[in-house]
Amino acid sequence: MRFTPLINNVVYRVGMEYTSEQIQVMLLEKITNTIDPADNQVLEQLLAHDPDVRQQWLDLNELVQQAAETGFSITKNEEQNWQEIKPLLQKRSTPRLAILKALSAAAVAAAVFTGIYLFNGQREPVKEARSVPGVTLALENGTIIPIQRGVSKKVAFDGTTMQIDERGLTDQSSPSGSVRWRTVSVPPVLAYKVWLADGSEVWLNAATKLRFPCGLPGPTREVYVEGEAYFKVAKNRLRPFVVHTPQTDVWVTGTQFNVNTYHPDNIQTALVEGSVTTKGAGNRQVHLRPGYKATYTVQKGFQTETFDESDVLSWMKGVYYFHNTPLQELSGVLTRWYGVNVHFENRALQTKTFSGALTKTQSLQLFLENLRLSADVYSSIKDSVLYLR
Repeated sequence: MRFTPLINNVVYRVGMEYTSEQIQVMLLEKITNTIDPADNQVLEQLLAHDPDVRQQWLDLNELVQQAAETGFSITKNEEQNWQEIKPLLQKRSTPRLAILKALSAAAVAAAVFTGIYLFNGQREPVKEARSVPGVTLALENGTIIPIQRGVSKKVAFDGTTMQIDERGLTDQSSPSGSVRWRTVSVPPVLAYKVWLADGSEVWLNAATKLRFPCGLPGPTREVYVEGEAYFKVAKNRLRPFVVHTPQTDVWVTGTQFNVNTYHPDNIQTALVEGSVTTKGAGNRQVHLRPGYKATYTVQKGFQTETFDESDVLSWMKGVYYFHNTPLQELSGVLTRWYGVNVHFENRALQTKTFSGALTKTQSLQLFLENLRLSADVYSSIKDSVLYLR
């Protein structure tokens, strides 16, 4: 079987003849999940054997993801869609992206914007919640209340009241002498929001738990978090707000910040607005200004540095950016976002680094396919275990 480079109208031979335009259309159909199975089989052979076609596929993925991340909105007017996507094409003068410029404006806009839907799913950010079957509310007596899709209800128990639905949970309890703790657990893949009784808001990332006392009674407002959460704390100088993590405590009066505890010995607090003091073992503590984050480890204590807000908070829009990140670290994101456990059949892959972006609603299969094409990393999935080799 012979493969020839994709240049102008050179013909490919894969059992039969395909023109470059046909290959271009198949690439667009593949990224929008509209490709015919027979055409997909042909394209798979080309992707496996022809580096130019493979690079065009990677470029097209990058373009669609870039369009999704810029927040473009899709309209019924294809010409208007094209005017929005056109600047992205014009920034790219590489011959490989002639694939897009060679097709009609309407076809490109329609295909790419369909792709944006596939990449970005719902246009609302994660913090406004997608459907969340699997999120649970645990009461102090051990009762577990599932938060069901499409169901809104009020839960009253032991003098506490909460309104829960798939969009979020609102604690409507009044402060009282007795402390009643509740725990919201968000499983992998999903995200959720909690409105506390004092008006503070908490966005919970996948694989995260938030434990809080109903009504937030007492001289301090204290909660516990495991995983990752973004806090928008209601101002109250007389009653400090304290976030307890596995290794640190974050003290605030009214501010906005992100806490990441996915790695128990690497706790990160990133301050967006206001001020916080984060404390660790042995009287270690650091005061943060906006734009700075503190990373705490038992061995080194606190280390502070500036951070890129668009990177740290990208999870709230369903995006994870990675820069020279080992695949071992990326595997944790795959577990949280896709609900799979990752097993390295080839341990040398654990330290292999990658840069790019992963969109939460991008299919796992598409990510794995790009991993194979760009780095010869092969994979298989069995019983929710992802094997990498």
